[in-house]
Amino acid sequence: QKSAEEALRQSEERYRQLTENAGEAIFVVQDGEIKFMNPKGPELAGYSIEEMVSKPFVKFIHPDDVGMVADRYIKRLKGEAVPQTYDFRIVRKDGHIRWGELNAVPISWEKRPAVLCFMNDITERKEAEEALRQSEERYRAILERMEDSYFEVDLAGNLTFVNSAACHHIGYPREQLIGMSYKTF
Repeated sequence: QKSAEEALRQSEERYRQLTENAGEAIFVVQDGEIKFMNPKGPELAGYSIEEMVSKPFVKFIHPDDVGMVADRYIKRLKGEAVPQTYDFRIVRKDGHIRWGELNAVPISWEKRPAVLCFMNDITERKEAEEALRQSEERYRAILERMEDSYFEVDLAGNLTFVNSAACHHIGYPREQLIGMSYKTF
């Protein structure tokens, strides 16, 4: 009995160390509520563990993303096919918006259906992607307004981008040019 108790204590200690030191938020959602959360979750959301546990998980999700996340949660519990990993916005206690990448799997928690979630803060990546997208839009807008012909080709020599001036000078609509070999001209 003593060795069984010691084995249980060691197992619980390993479990505690894994969850407390994980680099991502780990939480369990059951009946629409957060039942368990490691310390990384409150760090991401800006709430304490006590403020998050036993609360509906949708309380912490951006209103525009609640429907999608809740729908996937319900479908996952029903065993329907949904993406295992996806992104959505979190509303922090201070009102700031953060992006989380969720990886969720169905489990049994205290002998009842639940979802085990792993979440990483991907806000910096999302901000970098948005900055790149805006930069590309500005770049394309400049190219479209140029009077000189401009085009881009892939390694095979097929047109991947042509500006309006190139379409005008060559005499083809953009839809026909994209994918065509530049050697044609």
